[in-house]
Amino acid sequence: MTTYGITTAGFVPKTLDVIITEMQNEARLQFGTDVDLTETSPLQKFIEVEAMEVARLWDMAESIYYSGFLETAEGASLDIVVRHL
Repeated sequence: MTTYGITTAGFVPKTLDVIITEMQNEARLQFGTDVDLTETSPLQKFIEVEAMEVARLWDMAESIYYSGFLETAEGASLDIVVRHL
C-alpha cells in the first residue's frame, strides 16, 4: 500500500487515477457492487469531475509543503524562507 501526503521520501500526492479508483470503490460500498460506473454513467461523470478537483487539492498541498524549504521554495515563499535564515 502506498502512503500519501508527507512521508519520509517527501510529499507524495495521490494521482488522478488513484483518486478515481478510490471514489469508485466507495461508490460500490455505498450503492452496491452492481452500481453503474460505465464511462457514460452520470455517477462516473460526477466521480471524474470531483476527482479532478481533489487532484488539484493534492497538487496545492504539495506546493504548500515544498514552499517551506529553501531548496524548493519559489517566489514570495522563497522570500519568506530566506528571511528566516
